[in-house]
This record gives sequence, C-alpha cells and structure tokens, in this order.
Amino acid sequence: MNIQKTVTAGLLAATLLLGATGCSLTSQAENEMVAIASDGSLANIGNVKLRNMIYLSTGTGVGKLIGTAVNSGDKVVQLQIQWVDFDLFAKTNPVLIPAGEAVSWGANPEVAALELSILGAPGSNTTIWVSVDGATGLPVTVPILDGTLEQYAPYFKN
Repeated sequence: MNIQKTVTAGLLAATLLLGATGCSLTSQAENEMVAIASDGSLANIGNVKLRNMIYLSTGTGVGKLIGTAVNSGDKVVQLQIQWVDFDLFAKTNPVLIPAGEAVSWGANPEVAALELSILGAPGSNTTIWVSVDGATGLPVTVPILDGTLEQYAPYFKN
C-alpha cells in the first residue's frame, strides 16, 4: 500500500510540475524575441527590406528621406521611391541595389539623404510608394520628424 501511495504522490507531483511550467513549452520566451529599435518605419517588399525610413522636415514642404534598403535576394534590384509633390506625382531616380547588399540614404549627416518635397507637419505621418523592379509601388507609412530630437538636428544645419 505504501508503494501505491508513493507512486500516486509522485505522479501527482509530476503533473503539477508540468502544469505549472507548461506555458513555456509551446511559446517563445519574451527575452528571446528580436525587436528592432528605431524611430522610423520598417517594410518588406519582396527581397527588399526597408529599415528606419524617416522623413525629416521643418513642415515647409522641403525635407529629406533617410533610411536603408537591404536586398536579401540573389540578383540586383532596381528601387524607386514615389511621392506626392504638392499637385504632382514625383519619383526618385532608380537606385540599383546589388544582391546581398544595402544602400543607405542619410545614414548620418555626411551621407546624402533623398531630397523630397512632401507636405506634412513634424509629428505626423506621410505615405511614400516604393517600387521594386518597375512593379506598381506599394505604400509605406513614414513618420515626419524635425530637428527637435538631438540625433536629427545636424540634418538641418546646411
């Protein structure tokens, strides 16, 4: 009879232990998840990954788009950014991004940013359309920031 009580108590203890820890058996621990810290927008368009896309503006319709485009594919892609320029639909010149490489605009104040004319007040968002290899552009919502934050102030000193 003691053996039966011991086995039953052991099974009960094992069941309680599994029940108390079972949540982590099927879900990823929060500290294992990757989060990308950024002020800007992220988007994936096919093999092109846009990272930290931000429009810097004083609110006057003249500003700079900064960010990075990463080509994770195995062939060169052509990227073009489109936006509404007051009453016109405007485009950047096509940018070729080699396979497995990244192209940055305004990665720091010494690297040229894309000059765009977009109306919008700092603190709001705007939409750009990103076209890869001549396909119809897909919308990407981008925050509009100004030189209030210390890291963006140098972009307004020219």
